[in-house]
Amino acid sequence: MRRPFGTRLIRSARTESGRTRLCRVLGLAVLCCAGVAAACSAGDEPESQAGAADERPNLILISMDTMRADRLSFYGERDRKTTPVLDKLAAEAAVFRDCIATSTVTGPSHLSMFTGQFAHRHGLVKNGGKVAPKYTLASALLDAGWNTAGFTGGGYLRELFGLNFGFETYRAKGGPLAQFKRTFETSIPHALDWLKSRPKGPFFLFLHGYDPHCPYEATPEGLREFGATASGPFDPAGLCGEEHYLPQLLSGEFDENDSRYLNDLYDALVFSADQSLKPFIYYLRKTGLIDESIIVFTSDHGESLGEHDWIGHGRLWEEQARVPLFIRFPEGRWAGDIDAPVSLVDLMPTLLDALEVPIPGGVQGRSLLLTLSAERDAFEDFGSRMRVVRFDEDEVIRFGSRWKIGFRRVAGEQMEQQLYDLQADPNELTNLIGTSAGGDLFEVLNDRYGAWRAETESDDAEYRILRGRPELDAEEEAELSGLGYGSGETDSE
Repeated sequence: MRRPFGTRLIRSARTESGRTRLCRVLGLAVLCCAGVAAACSAGDEPESQAGAADERPNLILISMDTMRADRLSFYGERDRKTTPVLDKLAAEAAVFRDCIATSTVTGPSHLSMFTGQFAHRHGLVKNGGKVAPKYTLASALLDAGWNTAGFTGGGYLRELFGLNFGFETYRAKGGPLAQFKRTFETSIPHALDWLKSRPKGPFFLFLHGYDPHCPYEATPEGLREFGATASGPFDPAGLCGEEHYLPQLLSGEFDENDSRYLNDLYDALVFSADQSLKPFIYYLRKTGLIDESIIVFTSDHGESLGEHDWIGHGRLWEEQARVPLFIRFPEGRWAGDIDAPVSLVDLMPTLLDALEVPIPGGVQGRSLLLTLSAERDAFEDFGSRMRVVRFDEDEVIRFGSRWKIGFRRVAGEQMEQQLYDLQADPNELTNLIGTSAGGDLFEVLNDRYGAWRAETESDDAEYRILRGRPELDAEEEAELSGLGYGSGETDSE
């Protein structure tokens, strides 16, 4: 375990001028050289110079779809070296150890990353809906002068669903190696080509791949690395989603050997994805872009691998809701572990804050620059904040890092209520709702959540951006089916 943050934090400067604050907060050497250094020291904004080089930092956001936080070796929670490439980058980054997604499926979670809004506000609570955003991280940066490009694995990130808003360049199709190849192996070459011929000026690059997503078909190298060999008839090749796995789980056919094999396959996929990132990270280091950029690594959701009698995602257990997050600031500033409870809604305001770009109205996340500040007394409520995870009519709310309530809404009523003490019961095995103390605590926490929803209801209505469901052609239907999604998915609040 790497040492936590402490005295090496740099004091945040929230009232300073833009360039001064970038010098102090991001520590960009390129901003503090020559004449600019004097301006930083004096606290004055240097006068603009015609023809001066644009020294604003770039932003690179990497999303490894379906990535459980506990399976990345830099989190140190398992004795397996699954991510040697990312480990090196994480050692130079601020690593958030308690980050949860806003949903456990691709579309809603990525939309929250891009808008800083919980799913109940933007309205996309299930895959399949089309959105018309008023703004996104990409559009805010485009308007502020950044070049924007996205290279994704497609699926529910295809253009017809609307999440490409603000990207000048956007690719969301599989590559030539397979009809629907959706991994970093195919998105990274296009991203590198764009980097090598990109326009002048700062850029925002979004890179996404479905690497650990089902079907769990690992490379030979990954299989050898983790000894993933079947010891029975169970064969996950081509299997994906509830339709394929739930019958096996319910029938009792899925045994301990099958569970071991499935977990080995998943680790092998993570390892292969990590290796796929090697040429991209190498290029950033070789060209010096690594210290001219803010680099973010995260995921949209995790994956159940037999826990809670489930394989896949689309449920709200911790193994699906908890996701990795690290932010590498230029020159490795603020590298270390952060235990503050954070959410993917915090990503957009954090990055705009760091880049000195105004944060739009309606954003519900909070800038995580606060958690990097030595002035933490003013932000103690990070420890008790509410974090909401939503899929369809199922909802859970995390209060700080300990308590978690959940329920399903049926005709406006809460059903299947749950209360978990994650401190004493991290695997969510004991629902405390049936105890006297548990029932009382649920009511207190649920009332707090209900009051907040009532207070923000008008804003929720103003910023909802769901616009129905697009028509899919045969190719699009086939691609989503290959990811384990049936054609009947719709979105409704």
